[in-house]
Amino acid sequence: MLESGGNAADAATACALTLMVTDPANASPAGRCQIIFRNGCAEPKAINGTTFSSKSFSKQAGQRPIPIPGAVSALVDFHSKNGRLPLSEVAGSALNCARNGFVLGAEQAAIWKWRQPDLVGTNLEKFFLPSGNSPNAGEVFHNPGIANFFDRFIKLQKDPYRDAEFVKDVLIRMKDAGVPWSVQEAIESPTMVGQVICRKFDLFKVWTIGKQGWGHTLIDILDRYFNSYWDERFSQEIRLILSILHAVLGRQIAGKFGTQEAYCSNIEDEIFDRSNINFESLAKLIKKNAGDNPQLFQAKPDQDTTALAVCDKEENFVSITQSIGPHFGSKVFDAETGVIFAHSYQMDNCFLPSSPDVTELCPSILEMGDKTVALGAAGSERIPGAVASVICNLANGKSLFEAISAPRSNVTNLGVRIHDELRIFLEDELKNKSIHVEFTDHGPIDHLGIVHAVGNLKGGNWEAEADPAYSGLGLLAKQQ
Repeated sequence: MLESGGNAADAATACALTLMVTDPANASPAGRCQIIFRNGCAEPKAINGTTFSSKSFSKQAGQRPIPIPGAVSALVDFHSKNGRLPLSEVAGSALNCARNGFVLGAEQAAIWKWRQPDLVGTNLEKFFLPSGNSPNAGEVFHNPGIANFFDRFIKLQKDPYRDAEFVKDVLIRMKDAGVPWSVQEAIESPTMVGQVICRKFDLFKVWTIGKQGWGHTLIDILDRYFNSYWDERFSQEIRLILSILHAVLGRQIAGKFGTQEAYCSNIEDEIFDRSNINFESLAKLIKKNAGDNPQLFQAKPDQDTTALAVCDKEENFVSITQSIGPHFGSKVFDAETGVIFAHSYQMDNCFLPSSPDVTELCPSILEMGDKTVALGAAGSERIPGAVASVICNLANGKSLFEAISAPRSNVTNLGVRIHDELRIFLEDELKNKSIHVEFTDHGPIDHLGIVHAVGNLKGGNWEAEADPAYSGLGLLAKQQ
C-alpha cells in the first residue's frame, strides 16, 4: 500500500483486513479492534471498534456469548476519514489471500496444534483441521468462504454486518448455533470514538487507549515504575514486576473488569500515590481481597490478540490491535462467509444488554525526544506489561530492536511469568513471595506479550521491529 502511493491509514487498514484471513486464531471480520492514530503533528485520536452485547442474550435459551461484530465497521470509518487509496484496492490483499490461500508460519502452526483439542467437536473442525489434524508450517491453507465475505465487502463499500440483507442471511444460517442478536441490532451497532489518554513523563510522552481498553493500566504501570519511592536494593526487573502486579491486580480487584464501567485511575488529573511499593504491599493487596476473591490468580488458558503498527513518510502513525477472545474465538463458524464469530467475556461473565465489550487492548503512540514510535502488543492481560516493558527499555537507552527482543517478565492468570534468561537474577528474589512464578522461552506458547513497533527520528532513520516470539515482520517500504 505504501509503495502504491498510499499512506499509513491505507497500509494499516489493508494489513488489519488481511490478518482477518491469515490469522484466524486471533482475528476475524466478526471481531473487535482498537485504533489509535496520529496525523502529522496533530494530537492522536482513537476509534473504538469493539463488539457489542445483544439486548436479548440468554444462556437459558441456549444462546452463545457471541457479540455483534465491530472491527470491520471501525476500519471502514477510519479509512474513509484518513486513507488515500480506494477501499477496493485496500481490501485487495485480504481478498487475494482469501481466494488463493496463505502459507502458514511456524508459530501459527504451533498455536494451531496447541489448540487442536479445542476445535474437535465444533463446526470449525471440518475446515480448520483438514484430514483430522492441524495444518503444518509451510502448508498453504484455504478458507474459501471468506472470499465471499470480502467480495460482499467490496461491493457494499461498508461492513457487511451493517447490511440488513447480509445479516438476515447470516442469522438464518446460524439460528441453531445460538447467535443471539437481531438484524436491527447488528445494522445499528455504533462505531465509537475512542478515549485517548495521555501521560507526560520526564523522558517521554505516551498516548494510549482508555475506557474500553487497558490504557489506564499501562499508564499505572509506568507511573509506578518511574515515580514510586523504591527500595534501592530492588533491581530494575523487580521494580517492573511489582509495578505490573500492582496495576493489573488493581484493575481486577476494582471489580469492574468485564463490566460496562471500565477501570479508570486518576491519570487525567495526574494524581498518583507515590507510597512505597514492595512485596509487603503486594501481600496486603492480595490479602485485602482474599475474602471476596480467594482465587485472585486463576488457572485458565492464555488468550491472545493480534497487533500491527504503521507509519509513513508524512509522519502519520497508526497502531491497531484486534481480538476475537480466546484462540479461534467462540468456536462457531459460518462456512458460507468463512467467518469465525468472536467470544464475549462480558456476555459470558457479567452480562449487560446492548453494551460494548471491555477489551484487553492498548495500542499506543510514544514520543521520546526526537523519536516517535507507534507500538502495540498481543497477549490479553499480558499486553500492558509487555508494552510498558518495551517503553522502559527505550527510556533506558536501548534501540527499538533491543527493547523488543530483551528478556522480560509479565503477569499472567497464575502469577508471574519470566523469560529464562532472567532466572539466575530473579528466581531467588521471588521465592516464598506468595505468588506463582514460572519461566518460559521466547516462543509463541506461554509467551510474555508480543510487541510490534515502528518509528522514526525526525528527518529520517526509520525503524520497524517485530517481536521474535511470533510470525511477525518489521518492514521498511519505499514510498512513492
